[in-house]
Amino acid sequence: MSDWMMPVMGGEELLHRLKSSPAFCAIPVIAMSALPPVAPLPLAEILQKPFPVTGMLNAIKRVLASAPLRVDRCIDGSAM
Repeated sequence: MSDWMMPVMGGEELLHRLKSSPAFCAIPVIAMSALPPVAPLPLAEILQKPFPVTGMLNAIKRVLASAPLRVDRCIDGSAM
């Protein structure tokens, strides 16, 4: 889970780095933001702030329940 608008590295850059890495590309990413991204991105979930803790927990449960983790979400198409 990551905030989308961060001061040093924004969520889009973080997502690109994660999905470009064979070691991390299969990890589902949940983003949270007051202003969600407008373009379709390989995010497992997007939580709009403010949200209740139960909303975050339910999002995590949904992502964990959607097994198996898919490696086809890598940007370069590589598999782990």
